[in-house]
Amino acid sequence: MAKKKRVVRTTGKVTMSVGKISGAKDYMEITIKDEASRVEVVKVAVSFEDFTKVITGQYLTDIPVTFGPLSLVGCKHEHTEVSVNVGKLPDDEKKRYTAVRKAVKPHEVDGWRATRLNDAWNMHRRLGQGICSMFFERWIDDYGKPVEVTAQGAHEVE
Repeated sequence: MAKKKRVVRTTGKVTMSVGKISGAKDYMEITIKDEASRVEVVKVAVSFEDFTKVITGQYLTDIPVTFGPLSLVGCKHEHTEVSVNVGKLPDDEKKRYTAVRKAVKPHEVDGWRATRLNDAWNMHRRLGQGICSMFFERWIDDYGKPVEVTAQGAHEVE
């Protein structure tokens, strides 16, 4: 049986900004962000010339479009800070990252994932005695269940 496609009605924000790629023309960047999940759903970059033609209905063009993790659209984004004992961190960046990943692992339950791991070696996040204030985030679906985000996409946490 084919899985039914989920239709999501949600509120979002549309932003338009002017950008410039070095050595290239100016362009308009249009971004649509889902409010609940705080996920950037769509990002479009188009030249000024094409932008004016498109919005005046004179032109249809192919443009590069970036889609965010669509399976998170409509999910609720949650975040928190947790005091984590990271201990004395090694000088080597790879070993430091591995040590912090190991320290946060016991706190990554019920869909919570540590983010901004490099905060562990920034003094402004250190609380003393090897304790660091770390950020964690997760997404909750329509049924109150955590949704896990991986390189393969989002899926329900077992």
